[in-house]
Amino acid sequence: MINDGSTFESKSNNETVTELRAPEKQFFVDQPVAPGTYVNAVDESLPGADKVPLLFQPLTIKNLTIPNRIVVAPMCQYSVKDGFMGDYHLVHLGQFALGGAGLILAEATAVEARGRISPDDTGIWSDAHIPGIKRVVDFVHAHGVKIGIQLNHAGRK
Repeated sequence: MINDGSTFESKSNNETVTELRAPEKQFFVDQPVAPGTYVNAVDESLPGADKVPLLFQPLTIKNLTIPNRIVVAPMCQYSVKDGFMGDYHLVHLGQFALGGAGLILAEATAVEARGRISPDDTGIWSDAHIPGIKRVVDFVHAHGVKIGIQLNHAGRK
């Protein structure tokens, strides 16, 4: 919203706050823009200013389309008990969905208990792991972001 007057009023906690502005200047009040969306702040008269950078363009590989090329690599968090994803993973991976990543890869996830990197790895060796993983996946998908998982087996011990 552009306000070209000398004051701008905003309401917060049932209070009206009036800010004084220079009357000769226009001010732009931010409107929500979906995270990961390219916003062109470049002088439109410059060559190439009308092109969206590759980073913010969708990428299609076979039948998978990622909304942009921002990919979160898997990070081993070692923050679970018995392989179960919980609130920590919802917040940790969910923040990247809220921040506009196009694809999130969940950390190295053990395919069997004896093949874990550490005792605190996420796991998919039991059907009991599905609800915790589904909760994270559903949250990420609800924000239009794709998610994958890094499968892992650390080998014989």
